[in-house]
Amino acid sequence: MPHMIIRHWPRTFTDEEKADLVSSLSQAVTRVFCCEPGSVSIAVESIEPAQWMERVHIPEIEQRAELLWKQPNYSQPVPTAQPAPTVQPVPVPTAQPVPVPAAQTEGIR
Repeated sequence: MPHMIIRHWPRTFTDEEKADLVSSLSQAVTRVFCCEPGSVSIAVESIEPAQWMERVHIPEIEQRAELLWKQPNYSQPVPTAQPAPTVQPVPVPTAQPVPVPAAQTEGIR
């Protein structure tokens, strides 16, 4: 006791990120629950975006809302991971030299 489960969309974590998350969460939990670090366990589970509503949002957020200490702040439906739209480059016109009458350039070096 206590045991935490973190579910998230897939991504790769470095060993440093994992260690930082474990350290930060363990410190907060041991302080708040007045327990020893050895009693804390942390599980991390990757959930595909297409499965988020069925596996996480509905059963754990909507149907168990009374247990949440912090509500998510994303809109419904949950956005799914999709490739970014392709943006076509806009041609930029090149600057054309503007002819200057010789009378205006006299005395300029």
